Amino acid sequence: MDMKIRVLERGEWEFFARVVSEAYRIKDREMLKKIFEINLQVQEDGCLAAFLQGEPVGAGCFFIYGNLAWIGYMGVIPKYQRRGIATSILKRILNELTERDVKTIRLDASAAGYPLYRKFGFVEEYPTAIYEIPRIKSMRTCENVSMVKSVDEEIRAMDLKAFGADRIRALTAWINKGAKILKTQGGYALLKMDNIGPVIAEDDYVAQCLIQRAFSLGYRKIIIPEGNKRAVKLISSIGGFAVHRITRMSLGEHHIEKLDKIYAILDFAKG
Repeated sequence: MDMKIRVLERGEWEFFARVVSEAYRIKDREMLKKIFEINLQVQEDGCLAAFLQGEPVGAGCFFIYGNLAWIGYMGVIPKYQRRGIATSILKRILNELTERDVKTIRLDASAAGYPLYRKFGFVEEYPTAIYEIPRIKSMRTCENVSMVKSVDEEIRAMDLKAFGADRIRALTAWINKGAKILKTQGGYALLKMDNIGPVIAEDDYVAQCLIQRAFSLGYRKIIIPEGNKRAVKLISSIGGFAVHRITRMSLGEHHIEKLDKIYAILDFAKG
């Protein structure tokens, strides 16, 4: 099999979109273009594609936050699956991360991808799940939840403390593409596409105030790290329900995060 793997450059979004749209059954190509452009803002050399006879058949991306890296958008066009393409892409990514002295690698694994990651030594951490919020059953009285235009030092510090690494490039990349930020005393939330997250909050009250405000603005989906039992209890109590669940996994040194402050993650691909 004459396969070549190389880094995708700016302007090559169609290669990325072709693979991801078929592998994940996503029809919105404009959304995939936007995601690809965000990916390269976060990690300019981080998206790779596998080619057979000049046609893209597989893809995978990585994002480095200091000693921590995230892997996402791993996929192979269905008719080319089970030929070792995903294995080759993952090997290439892991070699890149090893050469760059990354200590910990994390990802969110689908059921299809789980066996591959286990083969490479990734271990389970906790489930992450998309929740839909059709309505807010129990409203809190909240004050001073405001919209801000950028990631200020206070937001950056809150995120760093909870997430355990500086991912300001990822947050800023989303904002550059139209995402909004809600901020209040003790927490913040990023709003993008139809999704709420991350939500970083000192406690349930702050988290619910942020989620309520996001809901009022039309946002209905949120990805909960189910290792935070308080977050699960909160989202369930206000009317959210899980529609898709996958597994967070890691390889390498244990990454220290403040999971009790993370009420929603950024996304499956970037943490």
